[in-house]
Amino acid sequence: MIKKMMGLVFLMCIGLSSAVAQSASDVTGLWFMYDLNAKSPSGIIQIYEYEGRIYGRTLLAYDADGTVHKHTDEEVDRARYLPGNPPTLGLDVIWGLTWNEKKNRYDDGHILDPRKKNPYNVQLHRDGDILKMRGSLGPFGATIDWTRATTADLDGLKSFSNPVPVVYYDEKGKLIRN
Repeated sequence: MIKKMMGLVFLMCIGLSSAVAQSASDVTGLWFMYDLNAKSPSGIIQIYEYEGRIYGRTLLAYDADGTVHKHTDEEVDRARYLPGNPPTLGLDVIWGLTWNEKKNRYDDGHILDPRKKNPYNVQLHRDGDILKMRGSLGPFGATIDWTRATTADLDGLKSFSNPVPVVYYDEKGKLIRN
């Protein structure tokens, strides 16, 4: 009887650890982005997988007064330092993340603040309903909590279905498009 109980406990532990790993690795979908120390979201990003890597595309941005800007708007901020001066909304600002089984997170990717030129290293992992985004430059960095968004939060906008990444930087964070 004790052997059966121990076996059952062992199987439950394996199942629980598998469920935790699966939930931690599920970062895809819509997320409210927050700037460091902000209480209100700065926008919505769509995190998606393409050919085994994780990418993130900005869909909406919020002004301080709550005004919504969509990637489909004609008048949006532009990333003037990138070739072609692309709009900052609709831009892939996260790219190249791969799953790190040992650390139970996505890492080895980059994130770009569209207002600045240089990309940062990025790590993503789930902690329940929170997506932990850690951006760093060398040994310095910060972790920001992002919360789940839904299609209802898109203000009538549709998310991208099966997006193909458009990336301006290589895996080492160097500008590649001219």
